[in-house]
Amino acid sequence: MSPKPEITKMRDLPVIPVTIGDMSFNRTGLWRYLMPVIKDRPAPCQQACPLGMPSPDFINDLIRHDAAGALARIMDFNPMPGITGRLCYHPCQSKCLRRGLDQAVQIQKLERHLADAAPDPEPHPAQGGKGRAAVLGAGPLGLSAAYFLGRAGVEVTLLDPLDQAGGFLNDTAKDKLPGRILAREVERLGNAAGVKFVLGAEYAAGDAGKIGQGVDLVIHDQTAHGGDSAPAASLALLAKKLKTAKTLLDAAGLCPSGAYKASQVAVAAAAGRELALKAMHAMGLERETEHLQEVISTGEPDKAVKAEDIRYGLFEARQPDLAVIKAEAISHSQALAEAERCLSCGHCNRCGRCLVFCPDVSLSLGQGDAKPQVDEMHCKGCGICAHECPRRAIVMER
Repeated sequence: MSPKPEITKMRDLPVIPVTIGDMSFNRTGLWRYLMPVIKDRPAPCQQACPLGMPSPDFINDLIRHDAAGALARIMDFNPMPGITGRLCYHPCQSKCLRRGLDQAVQIQKLERHLADAAPDPEPHPAQGGKGRAAVLGAGPLGLSAAYFLGRAGVEVTLLDPLDQAGGFLNDTAKDKLPGRILAREVERLGNAAGVKFVLGAEYAAGDAGKIGQGVDLVIHDQTAHGGDSAPAASLALLAKKLKTAKTLLDAAGLCPSGAYKASQVAVAAAAGRELALKAMHAMGLERETEHLQEVISTGEPDKAVKAEDIRYGLFEARQPDLAVIKAEAISHSQALAEAERCLSCGHCNRCGRCLVFCPDVSLSLGQGDAKPQVDEMHCKGCGICAHECPRRAIVMER
């Protein structure tokens, strides 16, 4: 801290009223009873998503030309973005606050673009010593459960009578979900979480006793196939054989109708994540659940950003490119242009407006994508930064 400057002679007086030197000696922050906090608040698109994906965050990654980081962030929440990017009924877009200005951001198209074009995220191989699990049924729910267990360090084996994992997704029209895309998504999530697959012929030749040997827990995905189908009957028989000696969790109750539609793939994946969380508790892996609990929490509904929180007058109306709306796949330049339409509701995108309007220069930007930092010694807690934030990513707290 610099010493307070002293004026001892008349000639040292400035010719006009002006601050001499810096004001670091004057700890005006001691006056404060409110503190600005840069805090991500749930956006309506995030709360509407069955998987709770923080769309403003991955869109900001894309704007900063970090496609790999954007996809990695998505896959913290969603193990199969190339599938949800094609089939999901995208309730996120119906809640997009951009609609108060022009039209919703095409979030699903951005998700699909990143799934198709961005580099795969780094794998999370099992560390060992955290137990072993078998997942019966490679539908979206089973795939998701296996993925999140694998990411937590559990050794996971996923079994299914079909040659290709995906369960009922294998019956989806190929123009909506090509087989190569389904295979790619399964391979990527398997690699990312270290999941071992036992499918088709290998499954048919397998012995239930050997498969279940040393497994701490079994998860049965009854939603993977039609209830009266041969694959479903085979998995039910295998679950029965393993039930006597193992902890068994099933998907009963997670899907009221007993089956998911292709458009509900995100709902099924969210149910699989919930089942993985229950499995971790059953296996005594409470510490591994902490990160997953943080990922799936979208905050309290009353703290979500609302339309009245957005300063629409600071944003320019700009309709989405009609070609983006109509196209199945979009180019990287189209994706960037669409991403820039996002209002980043409740999420700081480092626009710098708070820095400009702070009367005490008590805010500064850190390196990389760090949020603005508050100088607690000099911030008076006036709240101007929170008022000026266009997207309400700053709140005043005692």
